[in-house]
Amino acid sequence: MVGNTSNSPCPNLFFMKLLTQFGIAYVEIPGPRGQDIVDTRQIGTVRIIGVLDGWNNEQFLPGNESGRKAAEFVLANFPKEYLMQKGSLRKRAQKTTEIVDLQLLRQIPAHASCVATFLFISKTLVEIVSVGDVHVFLWDGQVWYIPKEIGDYSLPYPEYPSDGRIFFGRGELKGNPFYAIKADFLTCPPSAPILIATDGIDDVLSLEDINTIAQIAPEDKLLETILYEIQKRGTQKDDISILLRWPLAQ
Repeated sequence: MVGNTSNSPCPNLFFMKLLTQFGIAYVEIPGPRGQDIVDTRQIGTVRIIGVLDGWNNEQFLPGNESGRKAAEFVLANFPKEYLMQKGSLRKRAQKTTEIVDLQLLRQIPAHASCVATFLFISKTLVEIVSVGDVHVFLWDGQVWYIPKEIGDYSLPYPEYPSDGRIFFGRGELKGNPFYAIKADFLTCPPSAPILIATDGIDDVLSLEDINTIAQIAPEDKLLETILYEIQKRGTQKDDISILLRWPLAQ
């Protein structure tokens, strides 16, 4: 159960960053691998937010650098490729995912991967494109929930070392349809609150826990209170990045 944190100051607030022009606050809580990335950028009139998590099999690629490079490569290439695509959201999301996957495999042919969620924000619409196991939650006015458009691709560890079956990269698994590359996507209005978290949060907080916190903490203290609860529990095993977009609080 989540404790009463309403009167508890959050230590280590230097992890939290606020970008009012994007309507977001986010935290990057370091773990043992350092392969998470949170990024904001603007291309033309479109504001772009990315939350990415890299991975590599240390048996074949020692250290953590290859997973970090995979995430950096996807971040550098996915947004600009997506904005060049034409057609429906479905077509643009899937085509971009396939192109960037092939590009990554030319750079790191095997044993490294990346999962990612991108928000493409215009004045009238937010397009969400998610590839792999990055958690995306929307707010219905009462609770955070997982939109039906976002699939659950998590797999049990350590039977499946990378924890999921949808990702960019891992050329050694290409040809196996169980790991087919695919994009999930949806749209929402610019006023919609959005919460994104990398899968490191699973070792600490469930969606039920997050909703319990949301009943305790006001909107402008939600991320701070989540961070405090993560630090208090002390069960973190992986890097954790959490991003909150609450435009009404700008």
